[in-house]
Parts: sequence; structure tokens; C-alpha cells
Amino acid sequence: MTLAPRQCELSEDLRTPMKLDYDRMQTTQSPLNAAFAALQAGRHSEAVQLFRQAQPASPQNITLYIGLAYAFAGLGDMRQAEQAIDHALRLDPRNIRSLIFKGDRRAAAGETRKAASFYDAALRSASTVPQIPQDLTADLARIQSLTQSIMREYENEILQRLKDQGFSRPERSPRFQRSLDILVGKSSIYAQEPTAYYYPELPQIEFYDRNQFDWAEAVEAHTEAIRGALLDELNQSEDLFCAYVQGDDRPHVDPHNMVGNTDWSARFFWKDGRRQEEALSRHSAVEQALSHAPLCDIPGATPSVLFSRLKPHAAIPPHNGLLNVRLICHLPLVIPGNGFLRVGSQKRSWTEGELLVFDDSIEHEAANQSDAERVILLFDIWRPELSKEEQDLIRALLSGFETLKESR
Repeated sequence: MTLAPRQCELSEDLRTPMKLDYDRMQTTQSPLNAAFAALQAGRHSEAVQLFRQAQPASPQNITLYIGLAYAFAGLGDMRQAEQAIDHALRLDPRNIRSLIFKGDRRAAAGETRKAASFYDAALRSASTVPQIPQDLTADLARIQSLTQSIMREYENEILQRLKDQGFSRPERSPRFQRSLDILVGKSSIYAQEPTAYYYPELPQIEFYDRNQFDWAEAVEAHTEAIRGALLDELNQSEDLFCAYVQGDDRPHVDPHNMVGNTDWSARFFWKDGRRQEEALSRHSAVEQALSHAPLCDIPGATPSVLFSRLKPHAAIPPHNGLLNVRLICHLPLVIPGNGFLRVGSQKRSWTEGELLVFDDSIEHEAANQSDAERVILLFDIWRPELSKEEQDLIRALLSGFETLKESR
């Protein structure tokens, strides 16, 4: 893969301090101003001389070294061009133009994986910039496409190597496959990031295997009774459900307009660790089912037990839960199809009567892409990795904390 460095307008830059330096340079640093004028006119040898003249007065000016790199590239002197861009990257390792230039040089040298690492760094840096200069838009699209192509080639090499050693897809574990997806850039790393309380050294597992919970079948056995009572209640009244996300008198950010939005609504049985007696009196099957589960019981905070309803074509935006000491369980009750739950890098669909257990402290989202509503029974349990002593300590620490009011 051979990629020639592209000429680009250097009078603008993504990073505001550089842009200000260049504006100032145009009026007060005539050698540097003249150097850029020569570069834009294609007089590369003259531009190199003028950039060299300007160096003593501007030893920390990253724009100078980027310009010098392009001038040397115009002369075909790629060794010195790369030395100049390396100097620019020492001054600012996140500079997007420098990273793209360096990636192009590594690609031209046949070091495509190194090139992909510089392209990836440029794309990540660009993702933090509010407004991309127009002259860089095409470059960013170009390197994104190249990065995808490079990583596909890399993945194919790996798959062939695995196949040669007798490991075809059916013989590979799902966990290994996710590691491979991360390695080749098809998936990202998602970690526990609870918004209120973090307990260290717990495993980073997105979805748990329901078979590891010996109480799961006992809960699932009540599905029909729970669903029957739910449908009876829905036929009688719609007013029993309220918006899941409720506002209060504390400061909050609501970029997705979820506060008070009944697209995602709830019928609570336990709320902030408090029994909702009226609701439980109508749904004895819920209480019977959950008598088998190790509910996470932190007074004033958990458990949360509720019917969670998503209207047709409604979505729950990506978010993180409050605590990583619990897991969230979904018992699907009314599932019209065409929906998903994503936790971290994994997506699952719901199957009526079959538990999904996941770590909600990892970024997650859900969507109902069908023409009918989706309803699940949601409840939280203690993580199985916590000892009884740890549960008691956590309960004593967090009981009644106002900061643990539910905001999932």
C-alpha cells in the first residue's frame, strides 16, 4: 500500500492554540509567513530554507514543523520529512495533521499496522474536536476507510493462522472471539463505570450465563402467572405506569429528553428498596417468583423491582447504572420481536420466559424496534462474587444514601 502525502491548507488547524499562533505568525513572523507562502506555491526548496530560518525564533511552534515536513515531502526527501513530523508529534502527540502524515509515511513504507495505529489516534483526536476544518474532512474519511481495510487484512491473517492450527470458528470460545474482535478493532473495550459506587476487583462480565444461577428456573416458572396478571391490569388501566426517569430538585442533565418521558415507563413493586404494597397486592406471582432470587437489599436504595415497558419504536439511550455490586435481571413477559439489549460490546434479544442477567454498571442501551410494546420484569440481585461479609459491609455503608436514588 503506497500513499503519497497530500498537500493541504496549513493556514487553519484543528487545535485552537495553533490557529492563534499562526494568525499571530502571519503579522509578526515574516520568515515563517513567507515559508508558508512558498509551500503553498509549490516552491519547496525555498520553503525549507525559510522554515529553517524561522526555527530559532519559533522552536516550539508545531505548525512550523508540520510545514517543514510537507516541504521536505514535496522535495521527495521523506527521511527529513518524517524527522520534522516526529518533532511536531513530540510537541503535541495528539495533533491530527501530524498523526495523519505519520500514518501515511508508515503506510508508504509498507508498515500498515503501524499506519493504522497513527490513523486510529488521529480519528480519536478528531472525535474530541467540535468543528473539523473543511480541508481535513476528506483526509479523515480516507484514513478511516484505510484503517478498516488494514484491520480486515489483519483479521484475515489471524483467522488463517488459527485455522492452520485447527481452530475454526466452532472450536473458539465466545470469550476468545470477543478478544479477537477487540484486537482487530471490530469491538471496543467496555468496563464497569458505575455512576455512584464502585467496588474494585470484580470481573468485567457483560452478560452472565443464566445457567450459573440455580434459582433461575424457579423464577422463570412463574412467567405465565406474572404475564397473565400484567395483561389483565393493562386492559383495566394505563395509569398504573409512570415515566421511568423522574425529575427531582437535584441538578441533572437530560440530553435525551428522558425525564418524564413515558416512552419508557414503569410499574414499581420495590422502589429505592421500599415495598410498593398496593402493586404487590395485585401481583402475588411477582413476589412468589422473586422469593427465589438473591435480591440486592440496601435500605433506601435497592432492590428495584418493576415492570419495564417500552413503547413501539422507543429506545433507552446508552447509560451506566449506579452500582457495580449488583446485577440486573430481565424476565421477558411481552416480547413482540425486533428489539435488542446491548451491554458493552454484546447485543442480545429477549425470549419470553428466559432470564437475561447483566452488569448494568457497564454502558448499556435497549430498543423496541417493533410495532407493539415490550414489557419485562426487571429486578436486581447481589453479584455472585461477593461474600456474605462483603454484602453486609456494603449494605452498612450505602444504606439510605441519597446519592443512590435510582436514575438508570
